[in-house]
Amino acid sequence: MKYVFCAIIALSLMVGGALYFVEGRGAGDEMLWQHAPPAKVTVVETPPQTSPGWPPGIPNPLENRPPLPTTPNLALGKPTEAGTQVRDHISANTVDGSPNTFWESARLPVMLTIDLEDIYTVQSVALALNPQWDMRSQVFEILTSVNGEDFEVALESDVHLFTPRTANTVRMDFAPVNAQYVRFIFTANTALGVNGAQVAEVMVFE
Repeated sequence: MKYVFCAIIALSLMVGGALYFVEGRGAGDEMLWQHAPPAKVTVVETPPQTSPGWPPGIPNPLENRPPLPTTPNLALGKPTEAGTQVRDHISANTVDGSPNTFWESARLPVMLTIDLEDIYTVQSVALALNPQWDMRSQVFEILTSVNGEDFEVALESDVHLFTPRTANTVRMDFAPVNAQYVRFIFTANTALGVNGAQVAEVMVFE
């Protein structure tokens, strides 16, 4: 009988312990939880943000760009229009100031037009691709207009080489011309597997 009584007590303890963990904390534990001191929170202020730069010790490919005019880039952030695009590679990528985003057309020939939103005396244009892309050539001409309807040739169609040795940037200078609209007409691209034109940055200078 003594052994039976001990077995009943042991079984009761096992069942009670299981119910404790299944149903949650006991009343005493709940009181301890309610009166526990709040966790200590340490607020850390972030350091002042600085402009992004190239990681130290790693060559910056943009340093190999040909010299560009010191005047402002008139195309930066301006409206754009293109004949076609591939997926999300939209024409607005050509004026966002980043060589990592680009426009790509779905076919050739194709036009890309930049609206400078005012008339300037334009005499220098630069086109850039991602500086780490493989070498390729594109054929295009440059036209300008003051009203968006009547365009004149500023630079005849020619082959332009984009190579990582010059950060895949091509600069073109021509006789000064009054222009609000700058248009590029692309007719060829030697990049493997690409059926259209490609531009990461358009830069227009007075």
